[in-house]
Amino acid sequence: MKTVVYRVLAQVFGVIALAVGVFALVAGLYAHGYVTDQLSQEKITMPAAAAYKNLPKASQDALAPFAGQPMASGDAAQAYANHYIWEHMTAACSTVKDANGNAVPAVPADKCTYSGLGAVVSATTDSTQKAAYSGLRDTLFKGDMLRTSLLTAYAFWLIGTIAIWIGAIALILGAALVVLSFTVLKGKSEAAAPQSVSVS
Repeated sequence: MKTVVYRVLAQVFGVIALAVGVFALVAGLYAHGYVTDQLSQEKITMPAAAAYKNLPKASQDALAPFAGQPMASGDAAQAYANHYIWEHMTAACSTVKDANGNAVPAVPADKCTYSGLGAVVSATTDSTQKAAYSGLRDTLFKGDMLRTSLLTAYAFWLIGTIAIWIGAIALILGAALVVLSFTVLKGKSEAAAPQSVSVS
């Protein structure tokens, strides 16, 4: 009797797992497809190796798999946002120049953000430096907006990837439960069935 219950439970949960797996796979593939379509419309080409050869080794390694290719995945968007745009934003803070190309004091790393530079601009009394920092602030704002957009695309891509993995695992588990219910558990049930006794 217990084996019959286990067999029914295996079938029920197996079917549920299969349904969840199909739904998760479809959702994950849809998320990947949507992100790819949106990024493809932007027509962004990932930088070639020569464009990031002076960046830190970690950033070079992150960008290398996508070098020179059209940006078409969340992983590429994340690499571009965190290892190309961000590196250039931080570099801009350390090499600030005025309108005449003259260097002005670098912006401290903890102030190298749109809001952080606002405080720097407010505290600067020199009009030439103030103009240089204001221009840099505009640059950082644009960089932040682009990074935000790309990292949002990466977030949806990551959710899609997780859904695909969940779907694949659910399909395997569901298939295993269904097969188990029709093989091992069925065999045990039949073996445990009482034999009929003839009375002469």
